[in-house]
Amino acid sequence: MPVTEPSAPPSLDEGILEQMLRDLDFDVVLHLVETFVAELLERSALLRDAAARGELTDLQHEAHALKSSAATYGAAEVAQLGEAIDAACRDGRRDDALAGAEALGPATKRAAAAFADWQRRYA
Repeated sequence: MPVTEPSAPPSLDEGILEQMLRDLDFDVVLHLVETFVAELLERSALLRDAAARGELTDLQHEAHALKSSAATYGAAEVAQLGEAIDAACRDGRRDDALAGAEALGPATKRAAAAFADWQRRYA
């Protein structure tokens, strides 16, 4: 199955953030989300750089880290793409991995925008 199949989940699963708000102080959640979004943007850039260099080992490393943190914070679309890229690298499906890396840029932007919207609504 190609990693760019059009059945993408929403950019942000707000239920995860709502659970965090029930468990933690708002300021703590806000700080964690801000830290995650910065990491998301950084890891996405590193992942795209690895793809541009054709380095599947580096690409898999970044995709694996990204899928886990994205799932933790509710960035569902990014988590799904990270999982697909990780699996494609692991299985030696170079073209699928590179296509997933290309799709990650727009997904990352959508996730960052969704987090910013969430922050504006809760602040």
